[in-house]
Amino acid sequence: MFFPTEGTNQALLFTAFGLFNLIVPVPASTDIKDLPSNPKPDPGPPVLPKFAGQAWPGILQWTSLGDSYATGVGVGESKGFTRCVHFSDSYPLLMDVDSRMPGTAKGRRIWDCTCSGATTQDVLDHQFLDEPTSDAVYGYRSEFGFPQIATLTAGGDDIDFLSLVLYCILQIYPYNNPCEEQIERSASKIDDPLLFNSLDLIIKQILIRGITAAGEGFRLFVTGYAQFFNEKTDQCDHATFSYWDRGDKARMLTKDLRRKLNKLARDLNSQIKAAVDNNKQWGVTFVDYDAQFEGHRYCEDGVTEPDNNNPDIWFFHLNTKGNGRTKAFDDQLAAKLDPDGNKENFYARLKDPSASGADAQEHHPMEDPYGLFVSAVEGENITIQSGYIRIFHPTRPGIDAIVSQIFKAFPSWWPKPDVASSAGSNSPTSTATL
Repeated sequence: MFFPTEGTNQALLFTAFGLFNLIVPVPASTDIKDLPSNPKPDPGPPVLPKFAGQAWPGILQWTSLGDSYATGVGVGESKGFTRCVHFSDSYPLLMDVDSRMPGTAKGRRIWDCTCSGATTQDVLDHQFLDEPTSDAVYGYRSEFGFPQIATLTAGGDDIDFLSLVLYCILQIYPYNNPCEEQIERSASKIDDPLLFNSLDLIIKQILIRGITAAGEGFRLFVTGYAQFFNEKTDQCDHATFSYWDRGDKARMLTKDLRRKLNKLARDLNSQIKAAVDNNKQWGVTFVDYDAQFEGHRYCEDGVTEPDNNNPDIWFFHLNTKGNGRTKAFDDQLAAKLDPDGNKENFYARLKDPSASGADAQEHHPMEDPYGLFVSAVEGENITIQSGYIRIFHPTRPGIDAIVSQIFKAFPSWWPKPDVASSAGSNSPTSTATL
């Protein structure tokens, strides 16, 4: 549920089903009147005011927003471990130095506002900052900046993406094994008008800030998500990704389960695309990279899952090379998950869930599920920690595919940049922060 926050006003939502008495926070500066009423179909490239009337120098300043699919969890190097840590091979940071980005990387600046676990409300609250902030839990948060283009990946955490993985795939929380209930909850959140309206608000807020900074040539690229499974193969009907060795109590990746989880990804993409289409007249593009993952999903033909180090699978497994499990970690996690903090009781309950007791039956993931993995391995190496939160996130080949699809969406009518101008002394200094 959304609650009004400081600096917001309220808006009533209208849908085809009538008036919904739903209150959605609207950033105070988000006003449809602030967007061009008659946007130009071919406005030219995004130009910073100080380069007006000169040869276009390309992209010198841009902003990335979104969740862990944008922070690049587990891909490349990182510094420290906070919620908003950025990995060096995230798609925004790879784009920033790619030769396909118009202009030259020298002097280019990216405001990387992305943060793992960010819901659409988190994006609205914390990714439009006028000044950077920093704290022990979230780490460095960038200001929004003055971008010529922006990228956005959001929505996955609104539908409890992590809970789907924990309940239906890894079975980290075995009590009651509420996978079906979680699928229903996630589906209802996708269908809730709140998701569309939240995405629409974010997009409009980005547009207002971007058009103010770079004129009507400003462009926003919004990505979707990829389906995780080949849902037609047979082998996974008898395969499990269960974290614990649960024997015949482990949940198998049946065709039915794979179809249901894939449908959630498709339906989420449809909602994201609908919000994009509602704003496409102002230069917003939906980037659908799902087709690029064909042949690179879990449960592909000829693959015996779980295959932790198959380079043809573009999602991380739990035990992908370099992030292996340890007995010490298992024990810490078991104690963390047991309502009484007793790891031996937790292991015993795994063998006989019916004997879990009332407290265990009521056990539910904490409100901040990412905090589980941080606190459970405090002091451990980052590669071990990230191994538990990067499950079902793209590997480097998957990130490369996302980058390529975004570049393909760049307008073909942008002129060739004047590289000499973009590398000049007037260019801003790059401050990409990890």
